[in-house]
Amino acid sequence: MDDTSDALPLAIDAARARAGTRPAPTAPRAFALRTFSSLRHRNFRLLWTGNLATQAGYWMNSVAVGWLVFDMTHSAAWLGISGFVSGIPLLLFSLVGGVLADRVNRWKLLMVNQMLGMGIALAYALLLTFGLIELWHILLLSFLFGVMQAINVPTRQAMMPTLVGRDGLVNAVALHSVGMNTMRIVGPSIAGVLIATVGVKGCYWVQAVGYIWAFVNVLQMRVPPQAPIDRARSPLRNLTDGVRYLFSDKTLLGLMTLVAMPTIFAFPYQQLLPLFANDILNVGPTGLGLLTSAIGAGALVTALGLASAGDLKAKGRLAAATTTIYGAAIAAFALSPWFPLSLLALAAAGILWAIASALIQTLLQMQSKPEYVGRIMSVFALTWGLQPIGNLIIGGAAEITGAPLALAMGGIISVLGSALLLVKLPRLRQL
Repeated sequence: MDDTSDALPLAIDAARARAGTRPAPTAPRAFALRTFSSLRHRNFRLLWTGNLATQAGYWMNSVAVGWLVFDMTHSAAWLGISGFVSGIPLLLFSLVGGVLADRVNRWKLLMVNQMLGMGIALAYALLLTFGLIELWHILLLSFLFGVMQAINVPTRQAMMPTLVGRDGLVNAVALHSVGMNTMRIVGPSIAGVLIATVGVKGCYWVQAVGYIWAFVNVLQMRVPPQAPIDRARSPLRNLTDGVRYLFSDKTLLGLMTLVAMPTIFAFPYQQLLPLFANDILNVGPTGLGLLTSAIGAGALVTALGLASAGDLKAKGRLAAATTTIYGAAIAAFALSPWFPLSLLALAAAGILWAIASALIQTLLQMQSKPEYVGRIMSVFALTWGLQPIGNLIIGGAAEITGAPLALAMGGIISVLGSALLLVKLPRLRQL
């Protein structure tokens, strides 16, 4: 067939366009799924697929380190110490990671970060293969792994707007949540199988391969230039400028508070789940697994739904509403004496927090000035470090009032705090 078959329709279209009579473009299907629309951007596709490997590595590492420490010490105290050592960098270095994400080329920073993850996995693998592993090695590598995460989170988050544009942010953040929740389920399962079949060293060799894959993905990215920052100022000044900027913007501060409230007062349910499963619901380890799976399943399904929904309207109102109801779902779980109702409450909590978290992350990136987005997202990551404070508060209250009442009170405080923000910040309702 020659080219004239295509030329005639094109000529007709051109004539209609000149005459102003071109037919209206066909409207897209109202319910067309856009679940993976952000993946049409090559750079984001490389970032996202590489992130699957690093997220799997994160969860595999958490299982492998716990197994190693307990196998070496048979001590719950040392398990707690190793968890503290890997978690404390999030509090110490998240803000530093945000400054670096704004001050340094993010692509190069991500490359270095992937190399650090690869080096940590290879160090574990070699020490285990040659039988040289000692407890201090694990503590040191756990600390370095925590530092890597503290830099990784704000860097990846700050890159998203430049990779997909503002209109694609909701989908990109939702897909990020899909990957994270999927690997939260898959990663520990892979680690368990590998530890049982080829040992912990095999688990770390697989992790090293995953980080190499992520590194190659980042190497192929062509990231647009980022917003300039005044490098004449010291990094410390950049950090304080970022904090000052956050506190000068009531909308950004309100969004951060919206995250912090449930993190402190509702998230401690995670630490209390074994107690509820064993002493209150009487469902044992199997029931504990089901309770945990209900949260992850709800979050994963919802993240897929958000990715399919496109650019939602009334993001601020929806974020505040879902955060408020999330506290109520945790309170309902706390007071439930019936296992099916407890499962339903936790599944609802997973759904609600997946919506709230994705929307708040999106709004923080959209409302921040481009030159501050790395530092703002580092504060968002820093809020995760508030959970241990909540564990102390709710755990202490549980010793006095009992776990159900203490957790229910925490959920109610979260509800009241979120609702108050919704009332007091009209700008939040308009976002």
